Amino acid sequence: MSERLSRLLGKGEGVKEKGESFPDPYLSAKCPILSAMLSVTEFEGGPRTPSTLILFCEDGRSKVLVNNKHAGTVGVLTVETFEDVFEALESALNEDKVEFRRSKGQNGYSRNRA
Repeated sequence: MSERLSRLLGKGEGVKEKGESFPDPYLSAKCPILSAMLSVTEFEGGPRTPSTLILFCEDGRSKVLVNNKHAGTVGVLTVETFEDVFEALESALNEDKVEFRRSKGQNGYSRNRA
């Protein structure tokens, strides 16, 4: 496991109860970091809350919000099109180009311009 992936999956606060993981075969093959963030429910012997993605448009630009629930952080990435969102996000995560910030809370995301 890469150091970057280990950091993204790492310990967090307020972890939800462990559940089953159902990774998507496409994401597992093409986007292993993103797939792990979205599906891993146990890490280093403890429970882990999987991340979620929200696709949206702002000021005419396509964006994806990554909610790393386990770490309590969110990051926003501007993408060319929603068609390439998974590959673009995987590349940005791999190159540490998604700037994560503390979430404002369980129901309120930080508004970060990407």
